[in-house]
Amino acid sequence: MASQWIHNAHDARRSPYFTNDEAAHYLGISSRSLRRLRATGQAPQHRWHGMMIRYHIDDLENWSRPSRANPGG
Repeated sequence: MASQWIHNAHDARRSPYFTNDEAAHYLGISSRSLRRLRATGQAPQHRWHGMMIRYHIDDLENWSRPSRANPGG
């Protein structure tokens, strides 16, 4: 059901960019946690669109993938 909410929100406006709340929901974390990660430089890549921060879906996907720097241990 939650993924349906995200899907519908983006189908309606046909944008690959998420607001902070949408990105947090997509990642399964709180909006506040995402803001904290951004403040410490640990959040997914983001962009300013006017006065609003936006996250591209590809950046969210890349950020949420496990690191392969140390495979197997």
